[in-house]
Amino acid sequence: QGSGQPIVVSAAGAPRADRLTGIEIRQPEPLAGEIDRLVARAANWQRLATRANADKRVAIVYYNHPPGRQNIGADNLDAPASLLEILRAMKAAGYTTGNLPASPEALLEMIMASGVNLPEDRAALREMAGRVAGVDAADYRRWFARLPERVRGEMEQGPLGRLHAEVLEAERAGER
Repeated sequence: QGSGQPIVVSAAGAPRADRLTGIEIRQPEPLAGEIDRLVARAANWQRLATRANADKRVAIVYYNHPPGRQNIGADNLDAPASLLEILRAMKAAGYTTGNLPASPEALLEMIMASGVNLPEDRAALREMAGRVAGVDAADYRRWFARLPERVRGEMEQGPLGRLHAEVLEAERAGER
């Protein structure tokens, strides 16, 4: 959540004793793979900054907890009105938004009809699945393969998969 995107670009190297003091010193050692990721991320941000707004793809995630269409929004906030204002501002800035509804109420009806608002029961979820846009399996596999090893590990095997990937990264960096 938020805009932070930390990337560790170095790690403490193998310990060595200082010749004069005998103090254990660990010099930082660059993590080439992480530096490459940072460079690629910076290049992607630069490409995004120079791309026309109409060519950018943006996802807007709205609050929906507990699951169900009746829970779109947040306490004491007019989420549909705020979302409609955001969409109007995006359209004015040149983003491709499609046809916008005339009112917050009409937007809420659109969200309830075709937005991804996961219901709690299987039958409603199955019925909704036919209306949701999908991604080609080959595209998904290609995108998934680009994810960092630790992210793929966590998605495939849970927290232990991420931990395993982090241990392997540390070993490659010479940490023990």
